[in-house]
Amino acid sequence: MKEGTKMVLKVIALIISTYLHVLQIPMLMMYLQGYLCDEDPDDLYVLDVTCGSADHQIMIGVCTLLLLLFLAFLFYETLLFNSNNFESNIPWASLERNVTLLKIVVKLIQCGTFVFDKQGNVRGYVNLVCFLLYLLLLYSRLTSGIIFVKTINYATIIYESLNMTLSLFVAASILSDNEITISTLALFVSLGLVVGLFCI
Repeated sequence: MKEGTKMVLKVIALIISTYLHVLQIPMLMMYLQGYLCDEDPDDLYVLDVTCGSADHQIMIGVCTLLLLLFLAFLFYETLLFNSNNFESNIPWASLERNVTLLKIVVKLIQCGTFVFDKQGNVRGYVNLVCFLLYLLLLYSRLTSGIIFVKTINYATIIYESLNMTLSLFVAASILSDNEITISTLALFVSLGLVVGLFCI
């Protein structure tokens, strides 16, 4: 393969990776928001759509199609860019390819909760479930999903331990009806880093 073709493929892979990972949560929230109607039109993120109207039916159809396409791309990209081959050139190749699929499920749950439960009635309990899923993800990463490149493995473990402790922190603050302060947030981020470094 020519050097120019390799560069073009790398740029395309970077754009796709950015779209699927950096923009994953905003895209999921936007697609899920299309299912809602008759909400407060003063809210910045809400369109003024009446339930049962033609606009709402079109939005549901379009959002369903785009959400299914986006999830299909996410799953395909996750399987395509993850490898369990020891000789793979992919930096995040690991023993278990499917561990990262659980991350997509957790993010979908968190986005769905944020969109469909704007008053926060069940958000604390959902964050507890997300904490348990992140704990399972971290356990799977440590036991069977080890990434072959050490630095990427360590960074992934720290990232997943931070997600786990922050899910617990948000659940605890919501269920105890305490406001999140900078000092408590710094404490839980530090705790997540300690847990991640301990797991390494």
